Amino acid sequence: MKLVRKKYLSNCLALSAISLGVMFSSSAWSADVIGCEGWKSDAKQLYIKLGPSTSSPALKDVKHYWKAKDTDGIQAWGHTTEWELLQGINPGTVVSTHRDKMDMQGDDTQGMTPRARGHHAAVVKSSGYCTNRVFVVQDRPTVNGNTTSDGSEVVHDPIPFYATGTIDTQYATNDSLTYKWDFGDGTTSSNQNPVHSFKDAGEYDVRVTSNDGKYDSITDFVDRIWVRGPARPPVIDVEPSSCSGSFRYMRLTWRRTGTSFVVQKKVGNNWTNIYTGSNSSVRAQFWGGDYAQIRAKASDPAYGADSGWIQTGFNVAQCGGGGGDLP
Repeated sequence: MKLVRKKYLSNCLALSAISLGVMFSSSAWSADVIGCEGWKSDAKQLYIKLGPSTSSPALKDVKHYWKAKDTDGIQAWGHTTEWELLQGINPGTVVSTHRDKMDMQGDDTQGMTPRARGHHAAVVKSSGYCTNRVFVVQDRPTVNGNTTSDGSEVVHDPIPFYATGTIDTQYATNDSLTYKWDFGDGTTSSNQNPVHSFKDAGEYDVRVTSNDGKYDSITDFVDRIWVRGPARPPVIDVEPSSCSGSFRYMRLTWRRTGTSFVVQKKVGNNWTNIYTGSNSSVRAQFWGGDYAQIRAKASDPAYGADSGWIQTGFNVAQCGGGGGDLP
């Protein structure tokens, strides 16, 4: 039997369990008794409230939460309440392909993870009564981003980007995807296939996400784009590496904002080179317990003068006196 078209599905699922039973008119399908066969089903005694993360359609492989309440909206049971999640219900045969069961006490919130697309039922039994909530579970949308860039570009050059994605055409709210590009320079685009240019030299991580009208895809990392132009000062990240006696080694890393870099540390009143070259990281030695000062600059001969110095400082934690890696 063909299901109701998805355009009307979310509205239909908001109807009562009895209405759902009418919607799926097969005599073998009665949504109001799924999982409650042989139990009292007085809706005035018990009902299930879907949590904020669980509306229909819900999302596959994501934990969703429910509460069961009495007529007054208070979770009042002091004894064990049995929950079931019936997964993969077939409206024509009332068959469940998988069951998750869990007991809970009182006003606990119940969380379960649907593992399949299609119709599911959350079922709760307490004090001789049983009720359920039938809902639909869909696949998350997907996205794949790409670019014709070889990873090395020049400022202001137009760079094309492309995205393709998939949507759960049976259960998703919309018929088509929307896209959001993040170019890593503070700008975004909602075009599926945008063309973007970078105004400053540097390295930029480009990502894209799709949305089906309700759910985001998992964000796709497209590429790290190195943009050449007038050199900019490199911003340095500092992480502890290891200890050797009273010395602490630190790993200094930075993004490419030029083709060559000079990194110095201050010793007394003088600046001393600790690195010169084209790499984007260096391991340097500092006295444990000191306040260290470093500075760096970048250059790119193809674009004229260097960037000028950028300076920063940090406290160097003391070592324990022995060598080896840090804990």
